[in-house]
Amino acid sequence: RDVLNNKIKYAIVLLFLVFLTGCGFWENFTTYFNRYFNAVQKFEEAEEIIKTEVKRDLFEFKEPRVPGNANTALDAVITKCSNLLQWNQESAYIEEAIMMIGKSYYYRGNYTKALRKFGELAGFPDSDLALENRWPRLP
Repeated sequence: RDVLNNKIKYAIVLLFLVFLTGCGFWENFTTYFNRYFNAVQKFEEAEEIIKTEVKRDLFEFKEPRVPGNANTALDAVITKCSNLLQWNQESAYIEEAIMMIGKSYYYRGNYTKALRKFGELAGFPDSDLALENRWPRLP
């Protein structure tokens, strides 16, 4: 009988804790492991490929093309982060997803879409990414 009472007490406390932390905790947890983690992995993979394989001439006017395997990884980043923005609008990873999409578009040479995403990120003035987002356009 005591064991049953203890289990009931623990179940009530557990339910209370889940209720107390709310759906936001669960939303962030599932978003991180279902979408954000994979997007970050692909983005870091693409940046590493770009860093090591793309040779830049100091006085080159045009950005060099991104290798195919980095391009594939950037496509995956755009897809995963777009899914995050579409299906997990209440998560804590929105700003990071927008920044990764913007950088991915920039690396791919699609500057119009990149600027659009950076402009969208500017709509979060209290973001931790606000300075990084504004850096190229400082007055």
